[in-house]
Amino acid sequence: MRALTAENIELARAVTDKNGIARFARDSVFPKAHDPKATNTHLFIADTPTGPALQFAEATAYPSGYDSAHSANRAHAEIITDRNLYRPGQTVKMKGLVRDATDSGLSIPAKAQAHWSVTESDGSRIVGEGTAMVSSYGGWEAEWNVPEKARLGAYEIRCNVAGRDYEGVNTISVQEYRVPLFSVIVEATNPEVGATAHGRISSAYFHGAPNAGARVHWKATWTAFAEYGQDEEGVYRKRFNTYAEVGPRLDADTEEIKTIEGDLQLDAHGMAALVCDSPFKDNPAVSRANVIWRADVTSIDGQTLTGGDVATLFSSETRLGIRASEQAPKAFGAAPGGGETPAGIKAEIDALDPNDHKVTGVAVRADLFHVTTKTVKEQIAPFVYRYRNTDQFAKVATQEGKTPATLIFPTKETGRYVVAVSATQLKTPLVSDETTVTGEEPAELPVINDTTFKIAHRAEPFLPGETAALTIEAPFGGVAWVSVETDQILDTLLVPVKGNAGRIEVPIKKEYAPNATVSIYLVKPGGNNELPRERFAYTDIEVRRPDRELKVEPRVAPATAKPGETIRGEVLVSSENKPVPGADLLVFAVDDAVLTLGDWKLPAIGERFYP
Repeated sequence: MRALTAENIELARAVTDKNGIARFARDSVFPKAHDPKATNTHLFIADTPTGPALQFAEATAYPSGYDSAHSANRAHAEIITDRNLYRPGQTVKMKGLVRDATDSGLSIPAKAQAHWSVTESDGSRIVGEGTAMVSSYGGWEAEWNVPEKARLGAYEIRCNVAGRDYEGVNTISVQEYRVPLFSVIVEATNPEVGATAHGRISSAYFHGAPNAGARVHWKATWTAFAEYGQDEEGVYRKRFNTYAEVGPRLDADTEEIKTIEGDLQLDAHGMAALVCDSPFKDNPAVSRANVIWRADVTSIDGQTLTGGDVATLFSSETRLGIRASEQAPKAFGAAPGGGETPAGIKAEIDALDPNDHKVTGVAVRADLFHVTTKTVKEQIAPFVYRYRNTDQFAKVATQEGKTPATLIFPTKETGRYVVAVSATQLKTPLVSDETTVTGEEPAELPVINDTTFKIAHRAEPFLPGETAALTIEAPFGGVAWVSVETDQILDTLLVPVKGNAGRIEVPIKKEYAPNATVSIYLVKPGGNNELPRERFAYTDIEVRRPDRELKVEPRVAPATAKPGETIRGEVLVSSENKPVPGADLLVFAVDDAVLTLGDWKLPAIGERFYP
């Protein structure tokens, strides 16, 4: 194997082992990561007995082989403000969190000074700036007084530390919003069971009189979606069915949205009832629908204000949940005469009421289907092909039980299986889940294309010390080169995959947190007469570090307070159920009406620092 540049200059050479895999030192084939003046590999040439074989080293074909390094300047700042909507003359209170990116992870700038600036959204003019010292926790705090004659519109807050610009910007808005003359309160019945959603709207002037006779235009936005539920242990359940072959189905990748509108008038007490039939009441696959109520109230003097609420409507009092997973042979115990019984499938079934409380004793029937896929490669143009996959469902077993239930289905064949669960004595939507039984026997699986294959794993985050079981569905078995990567390669391992329905186990390390990408390069050696076959795929995994997670619980003694009163409370900070002393806290007290008006939301800080 030879690695050549685009100018046909040889950079490195290696010989394949018995599995047909050649290993190159990364710096030898991609030297540009460390030397900007160097040239990376453009082409790999394999000198086979039947002639040369070529493979371009382009990053788009195999995403794990980036031909350039990430910028060394990946310093990031997260700037948090007490709200995102202000009036001229008000004070913006801000908190900045800054981190540098190093080879060993994120670090805090030591004894540094932060310079913050506020610019108009088009970046044409700086309207405010200042400095603040970065604390040992990596944070800084500042205030900016919005000028009385500030231009209305959007403003952006940025910062640099020690003269170095940090990625991250916060956008605020300065507006002359009007003080409302009356209140609009929409209260939806939540949760509710049946085919009709109900609510109540009330409106009153702030001097106490009801907003009698006001006109109301209401809108109910309905959304039906596939529900992935979790129990107290964080284990997911599918509470829907996606397979038309076993019953009424929902598309897990799309949300069905429908809108219903109407008009009414408030009575003498400033109140009115809201009633709306579900547009999904005739769809037996929908067990749960969300409805967003919006009401525009126009008073007699012509002012219009908006209120709203969110509710959930369930089609029945009980909804089922199913989780199917491959059961390792050793979990069955020894079979008669010694040895182990064949591999199988574990089906975990539960039931919930509208308040998400467990319901016991619900009689259920679970049907196991073996899914085989017939695949045809179709030519649709010269040198253009596609694969057409047709699934065939065959019922192979049925079991009954009562919730909560754990059912074990022994299996004799590898491949895809679907477990469909229905209630035998209640009217509730059918639910289903899919898993793959791995092994050496060839399985009839879908083919995506000529370059990739499917990787599946559990939906929940992994913990350090656990083992991630990755199920692969490929056209062939072979040898898998597994790479665990973040912004750099953390680990690699070679795993033999004897069948096309394979299982790869990756030990989870703390260095993988909070997320990592697992890339799998699958090769089937061609021997003396054929060229090797290859496929590439990757998947993302989430890894939790409970020792690095803080639980923040604010507790305020009075639920309400009058102007001029002092609000007292406490904030509890814990990690792994243990108190954390010395934590750096920032507490904002802001009018909830202003937060609602500006649609303020808590920032996803972790996702910004660990994209």
